[in-house]
Amino acid sequence: MASHMAAEFVNKYTIYNKPLPAYSLNDHALITSIANDMGFKYVFSRQLEAYGKKGDLLIALSTSGNSPNIKTAQTMAKKLKMQTLEWPRLGETTGQIQNYQLSLMHAVCAIVEAYYDNQSNNTN
Repeated sequence: MASHMAAEFVNKYTIYNKPLPAYSLNDHALITSIANDMGFKYVFSRQLEAYGKKGDLLIALSTSGNSPNIKTAQTMAKKLKMQTLEWPRLGETTGQIQNYQLSLMHAVCAIVEAYYDNQSNNTN
């Protein structure tokens, strides 16, 4: 889901706008290396430590809402003075939660896209 959302921002959701910088912290080689050397708890926080900067936004996606690797990433994001957004856990089953999160992701993409489309139309 994270890669899907990053693709919507970098490429497009429904409207071609200026691409937005976004990426998913799911590079398999990085995750394997970090998990082997530091522990799985640090697979995202270590990447944030390398790439994150003040003012960036971390969108934390977790089905359970209590994944140690997500919590550690949120702590690192706060240390770096990044903004954080935790996806709500709506539903009872994993499938329901993921479906709601995907719907929410598309709604956020639509809002961001509309905002930037409006901005570009107002500058012309």
